[in-house]
Amino acid sequence: MSHLIKSDSAKGKKISFQAKAVAKDVVEKVSKGEKISMYKILRDHGYSHWYAKQSSRVINTNSFQEEINSIIEPMREVRVWAIAAILEQVQNFNRLSVTDLANVASKMTHDILLLGGTDGGSANKQAVKDLTEIGDILKEFRKSA
Repeated sequence: MSHLIKSDSAKGKKISFQAKAVAKDVVEKVSKGEKISMYKILRDHGYSHWYAKQSSRVINTNSFQEEINSIIEPMREVRVWAIAAILEQVQNFNRLSVTDLANVASKMTHDILLLGGTDGGSANKQAVKDLTEIGDILKEFRKSA
């Protein structure tokens, strides 16, 4: 796989064109609402069975993360709104079902964690930020009600 990695001496980092291509496929599938199989995508891009089974090795690369960031923030926003709507449903049962909203929030959380890599400190800070946003949204709901 080393032939697919190029060193960027100006920035002092390596660029994996293979990881970037994987991320572009993931973004495309997410935008079409298709199911994501990281194993299949990695295998389609020439990764070995061993690498494909350990997708975090690719997901955690800078090259993958640079490409995938374009969809992570919108996914976080959808999750925040879904969770806020779930909380609002407790008082107002005439809208979408709580189960549907919970499924959206759960899927967004899963996909954000899967695609966002494993930076625990950053993930914890983001979770606190998301909870704060949910609180702000609920305040706005209550003001308008």
